[in-house]
Amino acid sequence: MDLLRDLRLTARHLRRERGYTVTAVLTLAVAMAVNSAIFSAVYQILLKPLPVRDPEQLVICWQSDRRRDLPVVEVSYQNFQDWATNARSFSQAAAVGSSTWSAVLERGDETARLASAGVSASFST
Repeated sequence: MDLLRDLRLTARHLRRERGYTVTAVLTLAVAMAVNSAIFSAVYQILLKPLPVRDPEQLVICWQSDRRRDLPVVEVSYQNFQDWATNARSFSQAAAVGSSTWSAVLERGDETARLASAGVSASFST
């Protein structure tokens, strides 16, 4: 019964103090929207499973350029082909470029921005 009494008292107070009520409701709405947006981003980036068969077996290979003091450099396509042909540790190899190109697809009044990247012929999901 104390809970019911407290709820009635709270409802009366909120009806009397409309500015406070509007502020509280708007604050809660913004907080829920931000929470939902952050969770969606975290899910897409960190939690969503990769669309490949055995994601725990994926490996990323880089090169380094000591002459220019660069610890990470993209692998040249010729080196990738050598690695893919001669490697005994990999069952399959695919190359993906880190540079992306954007294009705009227009259809009537609707437009969509598309992003693409260069991949090797062996790339598939």
